[in-house]
Amino acid sequence: MNGQSPASSAPRQEDRRADVPQSLLRRKAFAVASRLESLHWDNCKVHYARHAARSYAEQAMQDGHDESAILEAYHHALQYTHGVATDEMDRGERSRHEPANPALTIYLARCHLVKDGKTVEQRREAMGKRIRERRRQDALDNEGHHEEALRLAPEVAAWFAAKNQEATPQGNHPSVIPPDRPIAPQATSSGAPA
Repeated sequence: MNGQSPASSAPRQEDRRADVPQSLLRRKAFAVASRLESLHWDNCKVHYARHAARSYAEQAMQDGHDESAILEAYHHALQYTHGVATDEMDRGERSRHEPANPALTIYLARCHLVKDGKTVEQRREAMGKRIRERRRQDALDNEGHHEEALRLAPEVAAWFAAKNQEATPQGNHPSVIPPDRPIAPQATSSGAPA
């Protein structure tokens, strides 16, 4: 096969999963994963795994969940697994310095997300509607800002012209030093003239 392995010619799994461009989805997943890391507190008994968190966030977004639902599900799961790990430490089943594996947290968060009773297609359709509505609202806001800027442009130009006129010295303005008058030397830091 022209020196290529069959695996390299087959489409990758993430290219088959969603209509969203993978580079955008992956960047968003990394951003959500960093927010998931902030949910782990200082003495959290559950280990944070960046790769697992990114994978969880990416898959959840491909399934049509929004960022707030992803964070909320992870937060609830993390509280539960932190409690389980604390109980294991109290019973002596786990060392005090050994954080719990994040796999249970990820599993419980995924279970929490699917409790909404919607299919992946329904969630994706709802996500598409939210994105289209947000874009429409942003376009209206931008159009409103543009109209406001056009309306205020003459007033802003007049204000700058007035300020420019005030800053330009004219006639015998007290702050203007006549060109024939010498400039007085500056005093040194000791107070004596230079």
